[in-house]
Amino acid sequence: MKKKHMMGLLILLVAILPRIYGLDREPLTANESTSAALATDSWETLIHKTSHDVHPPFHYLFLNVWAKVFGSSESSLRMPSVISGVITAFVVWWWSSHWMSLGAAFVAGLVLALSPFHVHYSQEARFYAFLGLESALMWFGIWKLLTNPCKKWFFITLCVGIIGLYTHYYFGFIAGAVLGIAFILSLVDRNYAVSRLPLILLGIGMLVGFSPWLVVFSRHVSGPGAGSTGPVSIRILLHTYRYFLSYDPDLQPWRSLSFLILAATALFGLFRWAISRDRITLYFPVKTGELLAVAGILATTVFVFAVCMVKPLYIEKGMVIILPAYATLIALCWERMRFWFIKFFFMALVLLVTVRGLIVFFDTPRNKDWRAVGDTLEHMTDTGDVLFLREGLIKVPLHYYYYPHNPEKRLPEIELNSHEQTVDEQMDIVLSETFDIHRFWLVCAHSQNKAIRDSLLSRTEQFQMIRKWSFGEEGELFHFRRLE
Repeated sequence: MKKKHMMGLLILLVAILPRIYGLDREPLTANESTSAALATDSWETLIHKTSHDVHPPFHYLFLNVWAKVFGSSESSLRMPSVISGVITAFVVWWWSSHWMSLGAAFVAGLVLALSPFHVHYSQEARFYAFLGLESALMWFGIWKLLTNPCKKWFFITLCVGIIGLYTHYYFGFIAGAVLGIAFILSLVDRNYAVSRLPLILLGIGMLVGFSPWLVVFSRHVSGPGAGSTGPVSIRILLHTYRYFLSYDPDLQPWRSLSFLILAATALFGLFRWAISRDRITLYFPVKTGELLAVAGILATTVFVFAVCMVKPLYIEKGMVIILPAYATLIALCWERMRFWFIKFFFMALVLLVTVRGLIVFFDTPRNKDWRAVGDTLEHMTDTGDVLFLREGLIKVPLHYYYYPHNPEKRLPEIELNSHEQTVDEQMDIVLSETFDIHRFWLVCAHSQNKAIRDSLLSRTEQFQMIRKWSFGEEGELFHFRRLE
């Protein structure tokens, strides 16, 4: 077997192992449970719900078909992300092998295969692993159109582009950045002039393919975001880049090592150096693959940074679109180092931080144990009890872990929503709904439970807390008795 084929198989093996290890060790999070709930709906209902959500529908549609064939267990729902993550590592290696040495391409594939940041999202029943794969294929496809334009790669890249836009809106950052850089290159370098029309048609085709969703998209971007890290700063950006290798960038001394790797990657991966006796020259890369990786990662970062300054979003998750190019930059940095002992030392640092990050990832519980909440309710609720759900989103993971076990035992539910109701209004609901019953349950998210919980505890003449269960940051359960 050829050396190149052996490398490809090794990259696949290295990528598979950490992604399938302990795949079902943690219960589904609230967001993953949303994917699980939509996976059991009809397509018509699914499209309607996603049109009122903040994300496009492709991942949910895919998971819906997948669940019908393979079931909706935790492992089954996460398996598409595992497969996407493994293929992403292979695509990064394959793309890099076309314009780097085989050794450097192996480094690029290895970095992505072992990235704790990528392993994390490859074990999550959400769309981020899909997004990383589509970004890697977009880079590869546009590189192909520049270096060897053909109908096959045009249609492959067009399909990837349209699917990417329907997977997550962040894909537009990478598509716009890399496509724009490739088009500029076709204008300034006559060697790539033949690619100009395919690139224009690619951009038009992606917009046409996404046009049915443009009205929904405009409503989503003008409404509240799915989540926010607050105002974006350079500190948050650096924190996110370090996250690529170390998983928890605030741990010392791994934080310093992450900075060292990031600095080396910026110095040698983003730029080329020419050193002579009397001068040191620094210049931008000239190879097509290098230019797309370097300029693409810079342009995409600027796009993400600018948009998040205007509308703060979860920048950390969105940066998965840059990870394929980041892995190639580390490989370029390794390749440009002249001496083998420096290369060895650099890779030793990368692997040290990476392995440490994997250990932290696998040893750190997610603290979102809805499985335990469901099991507790399954064994302790009685006929006549009422279930109060502190927020509407709570019922999604609760239904996944509780009601499917014993549908006949389903308790009446009353939702308490702090976004639409004051504490007094919520207490009025509790008082009215518990008038004829003696016991009830309150299910809370940790960050949102204090007001209603404290209000219940303060009314000692009316309510008594029998017991409390804590299940991590997304699950807290209270058992109350009404005294009146």
